[in-house]
Amino acid sequence: MTYIESWDSYLMHLRVTLTELFVGFIIAFSWGTILGLIIGSISKLEKILEPLIMAFYSVPIIALAPLLILILGIGYISKVAIAGLYAGFPVLINTISGVKSIDPVYMAISRSFNLKRSEYLRKIALPYVAPYFLASLRLCLTFSLIAVIVGEFVAAQAGLGWLINFSSFTFATPFMYGGIVILAILGYCFNMLARQVELRFFRWYVMARRT
Repeated sequence: MTYIESWDSYLMHLRVTLTELFVGFIIAFSWGTILGLIIGSISKLEKILEPLIMAFYSVPIIALAPLLILILGIGYISKVAIAGLYAGFPVLINTISGVKSIDPVYMAISRSFNLKRSEYLRKIALPYVAPYFLASLRLCLTFSLIAVIVGEFVAAQAGLGWLINFSSFTFATPFMYGGIVILAILGYCFNMLARQVELRFFRWYVMARRT
């Protein structure tokens, strides 16, 4: 679709953006969490990879998006790749910080009980980094949405970002404002979703924070 037919077209553009967003979010959160747990628990690996991580994370998304679109095209895959790559770095950095914050006493206990690395990550690291996990969840959702919209602004055939950008150039102001309002509503809904995840899976942490 290369034009705005009616207000009904919002549903199609919203569906495109949400599909790109959630697939990119799953990819970003998965690799960011897994690598963060591994890198954070191996100090030598962290020292080697930290300069590379910070270098890639410092590249603005507006500079990264055209490169990925040039490689992958203007379709669905490039937007997923932009979100999956860009939104994973906050998760990675947050998870590494969480693992590094673990009390050394717990690490000494794990060694005394000869826990395997997988058992250490599951029984000690994961519960301890719960606050960082929750922060990563919110950041990843937000950054995924930003990345997808930026990708659609740069080059796309559909999506809310394309709709807002196209509306601004064609002076279809009501459609532009409508797209912006929908993005604001999406941001609010994602925040409520993150809170529900807190209450469902980390109720013990939420209750401890309130006391």
